[in-house]
Amino acid sequence: MDLDAVPQEGNATLAGHAKLMYARDAQGRVVTTTSRGWEAEEIVTTHAVDALVAQAAAARERVAQGLASPLEYWMYDRRMDVALLSQTSGFWQWRVRRHLQPRHFAALSGGPARALCAGAGPVRRRTQGTAMNAIAAPVADAGFRHSQAAHCESGVISSLMRHHGVPAMTESMALGLSSGLSFAYLPFIKLSGLPLISYRMPPRAMIKGLLAPMAARFCFETFRSPEDGQRRLDALLADGHLVGLQTSVYWLPYFPPNMRFHFNAHNLLVYGKEGDEYLISDPVFEEPVRCASADLARARFAKGVLAPKGLMYYPQAIERKAVDAGAVRKAILKTVRNMLAPVPIVGVRGMRTLAGRIAKLAPADPRTVAFVGHLVRMQEEIGTGGAGFRFIYAAFLQEAAALLGKPQLLQMSDRLTAIGDDWRAFALKAARMVKGREAVDPAKLAALLREQARREESFFRDLKAAVS
Repeated sequence: MDLDAVPQEGNATLAGHAKLMYARDAQGRVVTTTSRGWEAEEIVTTHAVDALVAQAAAARERVAQGLASPLEYWMYDRRMDVALLSQTSGFWQWRVRRHLQPRHFAALSGGPARALCAGAGPVRRRTQGTAMNAIAAPVADAGFRHSQAAHCESGVISSLMRHHGVPAMTESMALGLSSGLSFAYLPFIKLSGLPLISYRMPPRAMIKGLLAPMAARFCFETFRSPEDGQRRLDALLADGHLVGLQTSVYWLPYFPPNMRFHFNAHNLLVYGKEGDEYLISDPVFEEPVRCASADLARARFAKGVLAPKGLMYYPQAIERKAVDAGAVRKAILKTVRNMLAPVPIVGVRGMRTLAGRIAKLAPADPRTVAFVGHLVRMQEEIGTGGAGFRFIYAAFLQEAAALLGKPQLLQMSDRLTAIGDDWRAFALKAARMVKGREAVDPAKLAALLREQARREESFFRDLKAAVS
């Protein structure tokens, strides 16, 4: 994607925020810039939010008619489904469904009632904008400089590394050196009842993937209770540590309302505390934010898929302060192996498996539109996505070309940028189907996805040859 093609359409779901993106400038270099969002993101996010709002409204009407228990309304109002409420409350799914019926819910008392209600969670604070979250004190007072990034985990780990004396650790270098680029179609893991589709390695893989190349030692801690997690975080901040956390997006009040979904693998940095508010460097935002301790605790201890369990991490030692060319070559070859793995749900084979699943969708089935919209949200909004990670990795290949003395990697960078453009074209085609501007055509989307798999397979085979 060229700089002048970076979308500035003003995605309303971003509530005025800007995202950091990677694009190619007039000299052919991949550089960072900001985007106010584009139509495809807004279409699929709005579609998902509208569906949830409609579910909650219908449930409320059913409660008023005595056909459903209040639990059904609160479940949908919290953007949950039966599976997620089961995970957060500890009830089997059949028991959750049972208590969606008024007479069974009315019979609840004591511990079971509290468990179900606690699973649905407290009322979210609905904030508009970020004025109330703005940091009043200069960030420099804490000895830390906030940097916006395209992705949370690569942004957090690169900021941590730079803060501790590794100036060359850009976000793109962090993604490439940790072999973070990937693809996975995981139908056995559900998010809001739909399969997990990932364009990166699993959570924490980027962080742990940098330990060996940088001869680093990190401490990772989880906790049994929010109280223990908060005490430990406060102690580390008092000692001057910069601390990384894994959290749930849904319970972070500074996120725009339409961006709050139950995604439990969002990373951020905490660099201080004033009164009852933590000072947070969230890499996907332009500026630092504040977050009340109760809200942060809820986000740290959210339950469900990828439950963070209060996870925090911080470096104990980083012995190597410069990036080694040998480590870069090794990381590239590992990424090639991941993308060409002989596993049907991983890499280019995973793309083909997903294409086969899409091809079987019925065009007239309303669930098909939900599936296609979910696919685009996973690609372009949740976790940076298919095009976004390809653009970041293209920037890494430019850095690798200089480190390895291999100018052919510049050509590979251009090729991957073009592949990223095709991912965005795929997302736009799918979003237009979700919006109703084009007929829903699963076969067409499956064909486009198979072509992406073909191009990526060819790319990664050539990349292997370029560094071998």
